[in-house]
Amino acid sequence: MRALRTKANVVPPDSDYPFGRIKDDDGSKNGTPVNESVCGDSFQFFEKLMLDAQLAMNGLPENVYSGFQLNQALGILFKMFAVNIGLGGKDVGDGYNGGTINIPSGHDLQTLPSQNLAPFNKFNGNRYFGGFFSVSSGATNVPIAGQAGTLIDIYGNAGEELQIFFTDDQKAYFNIKTSGSWLGWIQFAGAISWIDVSSFGTNWANSSSESKCQYRKDFTGRVWVKGTLSCSSVPSTGAVMFTLPAGFRPPAYSSGIYVASPQLFTGSNVSIVKVDSAGEVIILFPGTEVTSGTIVQLGEFSFSIDGTVTP
Repeated sequence: MRALRTKANVVPPDSDYPFGRIKDDDGSKNGTPVNESVCGDSFQFFEKLMLDAQLAMNGLPENVYSGFQLNQALGILFKMFAVNIGLGGKDVGDGYNGGTINIPSGHDLQTLPSQNLAPFNKFNGNRYFGGFFSVSSGATNVPIAGQAGTLIDIYGNAGEELQIFFTDDQKAYFNIKTSGSWLGWIQFAGAISWIDVSSFGTNWANSSSESKCQYRKDFTGRVWVKGTLSCSSVPSTGAVMFTLPAGFRPPAYSSGIYVASPQLFTGSNVSIVKVDSAGEVIILFPGTEVTSGTIVQLGEFSFSIDGTVTP
């Protein structure tokens, strides 16, 4: 934009008009001219205002009868920015939602840029740029299935994305997308809690409530697993003891994580536990002395999503 003080025949800046001001012509042609230099930037501003608000010009003068489109455009842009700084928002049903857009059941947190959640979280040619969201318990790809909460989503120019999720039970998680892939939800330090295993393999279960199988992910991205299991039949090598959910698994390119520990004994034979990229926790080589009711003590081991292991 060209500064007013640089235009021809303007009153220089002073304490009352720090940017200068337009001067009337007293008849001697000493007034500020009406030309492109003086008016061009102003008209460009109004054109861009209408473009960003995605309003089609009606070709009519601004008045009560025809409407005030410039005022309408300003209102649209204010709402657009207000949602993203938490000043006010609308959900899909167009109801006020305290500064956030509502994400209803069935919507995927990992595909927000492609979802038409509201008209105010897109800008500059409909490019999604994040916002504040109220997440219903039926949304998908949340840190804990069925958990409602509040989401802050920050979207980068190159498709990078950062999500911070605050659950209704006061836990906080973050997830990062780079090169088209999500890292997986990680709970912030200071609020890292164990999650009970719920998907056991056939004939496998917790051996007791005091040492049940659990998992968690720390703020560095390492997944931790612990617990003691029992099998109601004679386990064979390759048996799936339980399955870890998405976000708690080794990378897809990995052949799996293998853990051998003094705590993994069955009879006099050392067992090996494998965690594959599908999240299946598998017992290998249980030995010849195992019987129905054999107890497998996992102890506590961890692995990183990059494939490193700590028994």
